[in-house]
Amino acid sequence: MEVKTTNHNGSSPMDDVVAVKLLCEGLYKELIDNITRQGISTFCPAIYDGVMCWPPAIPNSTVYLPCPASFNGATYNA
Repeated sequence: MEVKTTNHNGSSPMDDVVAVKLLCEGLYKELIDNITRQGISTFCPAIYDGVMCWPPAIPNSTVYLPCPASFNGATYNA
C-alpha cells in the first residue's frame, strides 16, 4: 500500500523541500557569483537543511546564523 501525502496547497512535502532549496540558492546567488568571480571554485554551496537557509562558505571558514525564533511549535530566544 502506498501512502501519498499532500500539503494544504496540494503539493507534496518533497515538492516543498525542492522549492525552498531553489529559493535558498536564489537568495545567495549574488554571494555565490562574488565567490566565483574571485577565482574560488571550491566552496560549500548555499543549502537548506530543513530548518534554515545557509549561505555558501569558502574553505576554512565558519558560518554562523542565529537560532530561529520558533521551530515545530517550540518558541526559542523568548
